[in-house]
Amino acid sequence: MEEGVYILVEMEAPGGYQFPKGQWRIYVEPQDENPIAIEAIKINNAFPPGFISGETLKLPNYKILILPVAGSIGQLVCIIIGFFGMGGAILLLIVSSKKKRRARVAS
Repeated sequence: MEEGVYILVEMEAPGGYQFPKGQWRIYVEPQDENPIAIEAIKINNAFPPGFISGETLKLPNYKILILPVAGSIGQLVCIIIGFFGMGGAILLLIVSSKKKRRARVAS
């Protein structure tokens, strides 16, 4: 590689994998003791993935996580039962209060 500063950008993630956030700046200076230096660039408040394993910089791809929908049908059933239960309780309260009023008026 020629001396200079390069920006490493992943343009497309493999199918089923997350597109990484952030970029990497690579400094190349062949005459230096450490000819290549890599710096992570924060984009939208996120650094790109990367870690050092021994002498190697690893840039992993992470699979897209899809969280399961939990309780959607059971939740709907509980809401419907609760709705009718509350409606029945209100109806029962109205009917019993009318009976009490009639009993007081009759006596």
